[in-house]
Amino acid sequence: MNPILEEITLETAEQLAARAKEKGISVDEYLRSLLRPANGRAGDEGAGGPPRNEAMLAVLRRSSERLKDTPIRGSTEETLGMIRDARAGGIWDYEPVK
Repeated sequence: MNPILEEITLETAEQLAARAKEKGISVDEYLRSLLRPANGRAGDEGAGGPPRNEAMLAVLRRSSERLKDTPIRGSTEETLGMIRDARAGGIWDYEPVK
């Protein structure tokens, strides 16, 4: 017999089997789910991680779709310059003070 399996008591094996049966998976699958990292992409909610927030993911997909044709231009310096000009009066069509 495998020396690792000899270390497992009958009571522990029964508890593992009961927990696996509750989840509807085999004992091997249950043990593998316990070994996965908490942030792993296991794909099932029984893996120990939080459930996926499908509503938020749908919102992010729609936002991404709406913004896909939005042109991105300028640099950080250009953006800061526009903000400074607006604050200096450009927002009201005044001549910006520099």
